[in-house]
Amino acid sequence: MKTFDLCVLLSLAVTVHCVPIPQASQQDEEFAESYLKRFYNLTEETGPVVRRGFSPVVEKLVEMQRFFRLQVTGTLDADTMAMMKKPRCGVPDNEVASYSTFGNNLKWDKNSLTYRIENYTPDMSVSEVDDSINRALQVWAKVTPLRFTRIYSGTADIMISFGSRAHGDYYPFDGPGNTLAHAFAPAPGIGGDAHFDEDETFTFRSNNGYVLFLVAAHEFGHSLGLSHSDDPGALMYPVYSYGNPDTFVLPRDDVNGIQSLYGSNPDKDPVQPGPTPPTTPDACDSTLVLDAVANLRGEMLFFKDSFFWRSYPQSYKPQQSLIRNFWPEAPTSIDAAYESGQSDRIYFFKNHKVWAFNAYTLERGYPKTLTSFGLPRTVKKIDAALYDVDTRKTLFFVGNKYYSYDEARKTMDAGFPKRLDETFTGLTGKVTAAFQYRGFTYIYSGPQMFEYSLRSKRPLLLYKCWCPLHHLLLLIVPGENITELCLNVFLLIVVEKLLKSKVNGESYLKRFYNLTEETGPVVRRGFSPVVEKLVEMQRFFRLQVTGTLDADTMAMMKKPRCGVPDNEVASYSTFGNNLKWDKNSLTYRIENYTPDMSVSEVDDSINRALQVWAKVTPLRFTRIYSGTADIMISFGSRDRKVWAFSGYTPVHGYPKRLTSFGLRRNVKKIDAALYDVESRKTLFFVGNEYYSYDEARRTMDRGFPKRVDETFLGLTGKVTAAFQYKSFTYIYSGQHMFEYNLKSKRLYRVLRNSYFLHCSNF
Repeated sequence: MKTFDLCVLLSLAVTVHCVPIPQASQQDEEFAESYLKRFYNLTEETGPVVRRGFSPVVEKLVEMQRFFRLQVTGTLDADTMAMMKKPRCGVPDNEVASYSTFGNNLKWDKNSLTYRIENYTPDMSVSEVDDSINRALQVWAKVTPLRFTRIYSGTADIMISFGSRAHGDYYPFDGPGNTLAHAFAPAPGIGGDAHFDEDETFTFRSNNGYVLFLVAAHEFGHSLGLSHSDDPGALMYPVYSYGNPDTFVLPRDDVNGIQSLYGSNPDKDPVQPGPTPPTTPDACDSTLVLDAVANLRGEMLFFKDSFFWRSYPQSYKPQQSLIRNFWPEAPTSIDAAYESGQSDRIYFFKNHKVWAFNAYTLERGYPKTLTSFGLPRTVKKIDAALYDVDTRKTLFFVGNKYYSYDEARKTMDAGFPKRLDETFTGLTGKVTAAFQYRGFTYIYSGPQMFEYSLRSKRPLLLYKCWCPLHHLLLLIVPGENITELCLNVFLLIVVEKLLKSKVNGESYLKRFYNLTEETGPVVRRGFSPVVEKLVEMQRFFRLQVTGTLDADTMAMMKKPRCGVPDNEVASYSTFGNNLKWDKNSLTYRIENYTPDMSVSEVDDSINRALQVWAKVTPLRFTRIYSGTADIMISFGSRDRKVWAFSGYTPVHGYPKRLTSFGLRRNVKKIDAALYDVESRKTLFFVGNEYYSYDEARRTMDRGFPKRVDETFLGLTGKVTAAFQYKSFTYIYSGQHMFEYNLKSKRLYRVLRNSYFLHCSNF
């Protein structure tokens, strides 16, 4: 458990850096709601998007953020709005992993397909449009048995047209930007057709518009039966990104998808099979060698090929994207990168050139050559770059040497280059990436990472881990159990939602689906009884069958429901052995009442509920007021009482109801309670509010409940426990403990839950 507990601590450290999310404007709210309705099947609901709590809007926001591998906040944060505003395909997204096909495995039942270009865009010449469409279709023909023939009249399998706004298919375009085109899945009639928004500017090769070849190749994927992919490197990723059409190769994810429908190309030359389809790198590939690591205004950036991962201060789960999605003017892939603390720029290096960006905007005059830094002309390529915060110097790693650049004077330091092993003891291989974090320097060499104190030039730790992107989470760990720890960190990241929901999910399945006891956490067992019962539950509620504790499944589990277990049946069902009453005249008795309603309201509700069944059967119900009835009706609760003890002895008259403290009847449960020594008041925490109880007067104070975050700054989660110690107030929320001065209402520290338990594993 040592390594897993560390993951919990590290997640706490990340949470401490959380910042408030700015409110979305009304215009953004309306745009987002329209986006979610169009692409994520959001149904109509009243009230502003960001104010509804855990509503369908929030669920769809979470679904969209998961699809695009954004930080999952359930709010209209800046990254989510930026993604929504990117130009994209008009076909809705599915909550899928990697490639996906349309439902019912929609595909053409033949391999010879026809296409017809009905009209042309004025943005390009006729020959350029013809060539773009033909090459876009050949993208799919090269990897399948599909063959495309152009016809010039009549109805083709794939009808191609340019139109604007309402164009005859009930799916109007939206003007310049946003939706570029859409296409229909294989089917008779409009099925297979592809429509392009004439309000966009299409180009043959130029990035001053949208390359028709790239847009068309994506749409024809839909025409052939593919839906969207959440792989940011896939052609079927819904958001447009520029690439050189002359060097385009269909990515592996798309090849796998289309070949799952039609098979491979039988005419492929085994001697010269063509270029290898590019693959999206996996953060936890044991052979992964990073190209560069850099900081950007508090974020960590990890680069590999044409991709990069962003690690936010608020999140320990990096998000993957294409470099060109954020820096369109940058090279497709980079050799090195660093952020200058002196100029507030981030620099990208590729071969003998360097690009400088202010955040995501290319600085005027760039790209420049490496000689602009004062590097000799013999240096053709930078392997890695590192900005040292203490000296304000930048180190450039080239082969087995490194240079030192003075950011303030903008000159190379004298006495360089130096050999790597002069400064970085033990470093003998080529440096592939470097960065600084919390006063330490981290240098990557192949799949290994070395930790140094640059001031003392001492090597501290060597990390050899199969999960390189999460080294940041391992910096305080001795190197002996790194593999096991990486496994736990990776597990924590990939299934963070499952780990949080594990206990509730397992309890639900035991209660309603007869899950039997089994050892080990839910998420580590593979295809176990847990997965089987999850599938059974998902089928019962007609959810998407994933066998995992996904958002929809957890949402269904958390809905208020009957306590009788479910059976895996279609439509209605009866208990086993056809259990029923052997008489039609039944008695019922109401044993007690709920304080939420009057006695007459309860009586009436029970009577009408029984009459629901009496109206359609020969059953008749008679109420009795004593003795044992056929149907005994009672109200009970696990959480609405309070027990009082003097030492270990129960106080006479207890347990009592929560209302005995003056709490409202709608308070069903107390999350935490705290006696404040100075004020002699007791605070009761209920959800995101708290009450103040005057122990001397035995009454609730006026003006309560108040919001927890009004008094306890920084506390946004549910309070689970609270106490006072040496004049400080300690409040637990989830895995964290917050230390406050109640008089000044000041937050001092955020600590781990086990702080007072003096755990030895930290």
